[in-house]
Amino acid sequence: MIKKKLEKFLEEYRKEVYASKSSEIQEEIQILQKRWSKDEIDLLIDSTCKDLIENLEQIETEREAELTIAESLAMFNETAQLIGNNLKFRISVDGLDDQIYRIISLPSFLPLSGLAYAIIASMNAEGDHLYNIKIGSTYYVSDIEDSDYDKASQVHLVEMNLKTGMKMKMIYDYGENYVFNIEYLGEVESNKLIDVYEGKGNGIIEDNKEKLYQVYENAKRGKKLPKKYSAFDAEENTMDVFSRLYDLAEYYGENVDDEFEEWLEEDLPFKGNQA
Repeated sequence: MIKKKLEKFLEEYRKEVYASKSSEIQEEIQILQKRWSKDEIDLLIDSTCKDLIENLEQIETEREAELTIAESLAMFNETAQLIGNNLKFRISVDGLDDQIYRIISLPSFLPLSGLAYAIIASMNAEGDHLYNIKIGSTYYVSDIEDSDYDKASQVHLVEMNLKTGMKMKMIYDYGENYVFNIEYLGEVESNKLIDVYEGKGNGIIEDNKEKLYQVYENAKRGKKLPKKYSAFDAEENTMDVFSRLYDLAEYYGENVDDEFEEWLEEDLPFKGNQA
């Protein structure tokens, strides 16, 4: 009941924003429409509702509300201007590399933690367990992990001097010990912020790694793989990653807004691999 009411509210909210007479809002929407799909823009508009709620005490007039929405959309447009040569990765579940994998491109300005969240979201994981990424002999962990290892949020993909063919590993859920194999495939031109090009398999089973591997072992022996394990849609998967990225960052302890704004203001070469 609550979910349906919320969906109805957001639907009405989007209609109000699209129909707004504010020139600032309409200008930002027109810019977004040149690059982003209708579904993506709908998600962005939904997120502006969160900004309104967070600033509700400071907003006293309709005009101030319009400007808050326009400012939120303008930030997304600033992000879109950085899109060009995204970084492309192949991600797979260790031991099931050809059965469960994703090929995904991400903007180079994301922190390494953004790659972790994209993996978690694209692999149908809940995102309520710790993770680490190993590159060479160096480990990177989330902000909420009490560890002497480097924080994945403090190093950005553009800074990492990635080379085509470079391989990494990510461990998710230290109890189940899910291992994801990551291969950097190089730069790719993209008109999307995030894009899952292709993949296979629905993803992992939370808190039951043994069952996942048993299901695929049975399929190897001739038993039909249930559809719920084989189902995959690239467009839906892209939207899942797109919609969950910032929520996962907040869950894992990152100050998303401050970090993101600081990164935008640093005027770094947002061109991906500089090697």
